[in-house]
Amino acid sequence: LGLSVALSATTPFLIWAAVRFGGVGLSFALTAALLMMSQTATQMGGVGGGLPADTIVGVQLLFTGIAVPLTLLAGLLREQRTEHRALVDVEHENRAILRALPDTTLLHTKQGAILQSYPGRVDDAKKTRPVVDTISPNVVSMAVATPLTADVEEPQVHEYSEGADESARRYEARSVAVDSERTVTIIRDITERWRSQQ
Repeated sequence: LGLSVALSATTPFLIWAAVRFGGVGLSFALTAALLMMSQTATQMGGVGGGLPADTIVGVQLLFTGIAVPLTLLAGLLREQRTEHRALVDVEHENRAILRALPDTTLLHTKQGAILQSYPGRVDDAKKTRPVVDTISPNVVSMAVATPLTADVEEPQVHEYSEGADESARRYEARSVAVDSERTVTIIRDITERWRSQQ
């Protein structure tokens, strides 16, 4: 019983090394644990009347049984961390792109509930934002008027006006489905072009 407890005492340390430091840390921890386990088993085996060689073989078998699942655990954790890091990098890139766009970008549900809003970059020359700051309810309703599916590559384009007479503004909304529940809509101020056409 004393030998079993002494050999099993290193297991929490090995698990911690695998989770915290991955494969490299686990390798160092396994080496240290093997030396400690071998020394402890030799001393306790000699006291108990067993042969040191048989005790060492038993330690090696126990060590192998512990090392294999911990190595698999360290590999899975490393793969998960790599995937997480890649997703974080993509998220940062997408956020930077959305902040650089001069248009308002919306992530909303099919029912029109806005999940995320990026108001667009301010035009330094005009000192004004070229698109609306407050999203009108009819923007989303126009964007979801046409059923969208994730396998449709072409965006759905809708034009609408806000205001009346000289203060009227014209906007263009481009909608693309993210999945079956969410849609991305980019809203662009096309007032100058619209007035020229009129």
